[in-house]
Amino acid sequence: MPNNISEMFSYRCADTPDAEAVVYLDKRWTWRELKSEVIALARMLNDAGVSKGDAVGVYFDHSFAQVVSIFAIAELGGIFTLISTHLKPEQVKSQVFDA
Repeated sequence: MPNNISEMFSYRCADTPDAEAVVYLDKRWTWRELKSEVIALARMLNDAGVSKGDAVGVYFDHSFAQVVSIFAIAELGGIFTLISTHLKPEQVKSQVFDA
């Protein structure tokens, strides 16, 4: 049984690749499609220097991109911090430095 979000993600992708994974507005993605997006972003983040234990801020409104970001960071063993797009700039700065 999966022990963390990364293992859960891998398990679901392998177990039910064509099942619906994410529904956002009028668009739907399967686990296979989600995995493809997650792998692509994880590679980009890794190329940018993100690795296990690194904290990464996720600054998106609720969206498919936010879901992809969370799983990509988890795949690398990073730690994600959700940052609200509704915060004032000084609050965002504070949240980023406190993360």
